[in-house]
Amino acid sequence: MTTEREIADRLAIATSTLYSPEDVVRPPLALGMVRDALERGYDVVVADHGSPDTFLKELGRTGATVIATTGTMGSQRRQAMQKASELESIVAWLEPEKQSYIPELWKTGVPILEGNADIVVPSRPTLSGYPLVQKGVEYAGNALWKALTGTDLDVWFGPRTFNADRTHYFTQYDGRHGDRWEGIFVPLVEAIADGNRVLDVPVEYAHPTQQTLQESLDPRFIAKRLSQLYIISRAVDAAVREST
Repeated sequence: MTTEREIADRLAIATSTLYSPEDVVRPPLALGMVRDALERGYDVVVADHGSPDTFLKELGRTGATVIATTGTMGSQRRQAMQKASELESIVAWLEPEKQSYIPELWKTGVPILEGNADIVVPSRPTLSGYPLVQKGVEYAGNALWKALTGTDLDVWFGPRTFNADRTHYFTQYDGRHGDRWEGIFVPLVEAIADGNRVLDVPVEYAHPTQQTLQESLDPRFIAKRLSQLYIISRAVDAAVREST
């Protein structure tokens, strides 16, 4: 039976950060995620796009590989994934604030290590801890994904785990649909169209309470979530049409 240690020895995490000096909620979550991952034996690559020096100094002390980046959100993520693929045979992309996902991460690497999957999309048992608007957006986003692609995956959770030799699906995406959040969706459409084995793996996940409180009271986050639904769904629709 494959163990967490076996997966940690072969898996590198790729993530990206960009925080403002006023953000007091997300940076500690990101640092906690990185520390937990390193303690469990994972390599961690963080592509940063100009966060405050105080955060970067703390991040540097963790021992993670930190890359200073420029360009788009999509470009930043691709650089992190590329570096991670050079370190280990399995790559896991995730947003930096998902600290509670780290103890579950190894489960997504098992089908890949055992040769039963090329890409894994983890699925959550519930969205009960999310802000109301985000919850609705993600339910709708997953439903639209299923309608457009015919695959039932919790793609709006965010994390992707994949064999390092499939990294090119993500790193070669040219950003033609905006090069923002859709950069982890469009490559998945293309990978499925090419016949790659994409599996769903259930994991436990608890959304950070402090993040939910922050976003529930800030109309900017509500606008962001609605914008994500529009941009990503349009990009997925276009990618499906391009792949047929």
